[in-house]
Amino acid sequence: PFTGATIVNYSPAVGEETGVEDVREGVIVSDVAENSPAASLNLQRSDVVVAINDERMLRTADVQAALAKRARFWRITIQRGGQTFQTIVN
Repeated sequence: PFTGATIVNYSPAVGEETGVEDVREGVIVSDVAENSPAASLNLQRSDVVVAINDERMLRTADVQAALAKRARFWRITIQRGGQTFQTIVN
C-alpha cells in the first residue's frame, strides 16, 4: 500500500522540512509519487503513519515488518493536520 511513498523516521530536520513538529510516535511520509498506489490511497506529504493493524509504528523498520506479514488487509492509522483517521487497504 505504500508503493510510491517515501517514508522516513522522524528527526528535527525532517520535521522542519515537512512542517511536522513534535512527533512522539509514527513515521513521516516525505514524498508521494503521482499516480502511485500510495497516491490512490490519498497519502500525502507530511502524513504521520502512527499504526498498521493496531501495531505502533516508531521506525521505518516497523513499517517494513508490518507489511512483510502479508495480512489479508492493512488498517493504517494516519495523523494529518491535527486529525487522526484510519484507512483500510485490501
